[in-house]
Amino acid sequence: MPPHGRADGQQLRTLSALHDAGALRPILGRTFGFDETLEAIAYVERGRAKGKVVIAMPPAGAA
Repeated sequence: MPPHGRADGQQLRTLSALHDAGALRPILGRTFGFDETLEAIAYVERGRAKGKVVIAMPPAGAA
């Protein structure tokens, strides 16, 4: 790995190829509504997340 943990061009090309081949899939742990943002943060801070935590934004123009 390059110094300071930064990805180099070859690593990024490898990741891009894996993505394009469908070999990379994010693990989604839980989705929260935008109005549940504080709960989502608390969930992550408690160490409960076993994957990515998503905060869903309301559609543009939604009341």
